[in-house]
Amino acid sequence: MPRKSDEKVWTIVVAGGSSQRFGRPKQYEQLGAARIVDWSMSTAREASDGVVLVVPEADVIIEDGVAGGRTRSESVRNGLAAVPADATIICVHDAARPFASAELYADVINAVAQGAACAVPGIEVIDTIKVVDSTGTVVSTPDRASLRA
Repeated sequence: MPRKSDEKVWTIVVAGGSSQRFGRPKQYEQLGAARIVDWSMSTAREASDGVVLVVPEADVIIEDGVAGGRTRSESVRNGLAAVPADATIICVHDAARPFASAELYADVINAVAQGAACAVPGIEVIDTIKVVDSTGTVVSTPDRASLRA
């Protein structure tokens, strides 16, 4: 379904994290011909009327972005503050997830355009998931049919 012509879609690409588990900012890692953040930005630009890039404060000038905050939610708020007031749909995308397609964006945008308060894409979980307690003892095994990643 095509977008409504009167909608102004903006995307906030959040690249402000430090990727502590990865050991360095993974959004700047090379993935083929471009950095991970560049792939994410390219698709966001294709799918949106405008894009705000949120980066660590030290990278604002280099990356032409908005300074992130101490937490992801602060970074998203900083990105929201940079979105024009006439935006009617705002997508938030994690820069470290470079494989989101323009079609996925369109599905999310169309869901909101049709009245959803929000839309969060997810894929079916195929692996078995275990819930464990603080000692690592298995407490339960959730039904995969009800889970999305």
